[in-house]
Amino acid sequence: MPRPSRRAAHGLSLRTARTRCLAALLAALPFAAPAPARAAEYETFIDIDDEDDLLELNTAGDISAETFETLVELLRRGVDLNKAKREELFTLPNLSYAEVDAILRYREEVGFIHDPAALVVNGVLDR
Repeated sequence: MPRPSRRAAHGLSLRTARTRCLAALLAALPFAAPAPARAAEYETFIDIDDEDDLLELNTAGDISAETFETLVELLRRGVDLNKAKREELFTLPNLSYAEVDAILRYREEVGFIHDPAALVVNGVLDR
């Protein structure tokens, strides 16, 4: 049986190398693109008025210490509905992706959100 020439053997290994390289690139592609922002998932529905309410949730074990710290920070600094980007709105508790997009569309339509209650009054968010 004749042996393949060096060139044929080299071509075969080059083809295999190209295939493997292409497979590796395709496998890495999802990781190369920036990941889309995700809404924050908290351990429970967050219905609070102040830091004491958050402390109660933390003490009862309904939220973790990390969630407690995150929500206290959010509560203290607030989120400007007129300037916040999608990613920042995703950090707010109890909002779905669709609701965040609805807020952004409403903001674009009206130009300025004077009162967050307007989001409910105008059907952007449920009560």
